Amino acid sequence: MALTTEQRRALIQAEQAARQQIRDRLQNYANLYWTGLGSWRDADIERFVESLVPRVQAGQIAVAQITDAYLAAYTDSPAAGVIDLSNTRGGVTLEEVYHRPATQLYTELSSGKPFNIALDIATARLLGLIATDLQLAMTHQAQASNMGGRKMYQRTLTGRENCALCTIASTQRYYVKKLMPIHPGCDCGIAPYTGEDVQIINEELLEATHSAIDNKLALNDRGARNLGLGKTTSQGKPISDFTDLIVTQSHGEYGPTLAWRDHVFTGPQGL
Repeated sequence: MALTTEQRRALIQAEQAARQQIRDRLQNYANLYWTGLGSWRDADIERFVESLVPRVQAGQIAVAQITDAYLAAYTDSPAAGVIDLSNTRGGVTLEEVYHRPATQLYTELSSGKPFNIALDIATARLLGLIATDLQLAMTHQAQASNMGGRKMYQRTLTGRENCALCTIASTQRYYVKKLMPIHPGCDCGIAPYTGEDVQIINEELLEATHSAIDNKLALNDRGARNLGLGKTTSQGKPISDFTDLIVTQSHGEYGPTLAWRDHVFTGPQGL
């Protein structure tokens, strides 16, 4: 039985809230443990990583379960079951990943930063890594979950951390067979899409986002507009296909990742 608009909205909100609860709980634990170490020597870091990694893995499984159940309910399809999440970072282990905040801390200190500032930077990186690993669990599970034969989906915005990149992406249609592009720290969700098979599915939001970028960055020439080739919204406003503003690039650990075209990724050691 097809869900009503209100039922779909309620499902999306419940799924987002459940994922956010897992993320908050895990980040709070990591933050308290990390900032309370008192000493950040090798032995301390090893204890921290040994404690955190199983919790991240449990968080990933929980997010995958939520994603699978949500998509099953949204599409009135049987749940597919949680997939193997041991390789969401393309062969890089979580043990390697969660040594990176310590490396960041040492790097900042060696550059002359005061300890409190260096620790803040390393802590921010730690919390971003956790957010990314939970998001990777969602995207990998979504790709494997049963969606009742549906082939397309769209990005859902939570309103908490939706940068312009996410907002622009939410105006596009994606195919299920492709891993949903993300950026580090992204908290967007997904929903099956059953509308017309066109690339741009929300022209008004796309235009509004472009205008906001123009106002914020004082861009007088929105070059990508020219790619619209005279196409307009129902209000006669020009639109763009954004191929010069947003692309999917290959990233060694995350898989396909949304980025501005001129963005150059660092290697895994920089993430």
